[in-house]
Amino acid sequence: MGGFHNLRVTTMGFRQVLLWSDKLHEVKEVVETVGWWCSLFEKVVPWSPDLVSNHR
Repeated sequence: MGGFHNLRVTTMGFRQVLLWSDKLHEVKEVVETVGWWCSLFEKVVPWSPDLVSNHR
C-alpha cells in the first residue's frame, strides 16, 4: 500500500476495524484500489453510527 502513509487502522471489536485517515478521500481511494490487501478483509462497508457488534 505504498503511497497511503496517512491511512490508519483502529480495532472496533469483534472482527471489525475502522480504516481512517486525516487526508480527505484517502480511505475511499484505498478501498477502490484493488490489491493484495483485499484478502485481509471479508467485506468493506462505509462507517455509520448505526453499526454495532453483536459480539463482545
